[in-house]
Amino acid sequence: MLARSVTDTGGRISFDDVLAAFGHTRDSLASVEDDESFNS
Repeated sequence: MLARSVTDTGGRISFDDVLAAFGHTRDSLASVEDDESFNS
């Protein structure tokens, strides 16, 4: 934890910006159905 606090520059990327970089929005993710076979 100390190393992180010493090297942290405070720069953050919002979740919405990350989604946009991959061509998605919160709404587009909400409309995707869960793949139940993945959870097995």
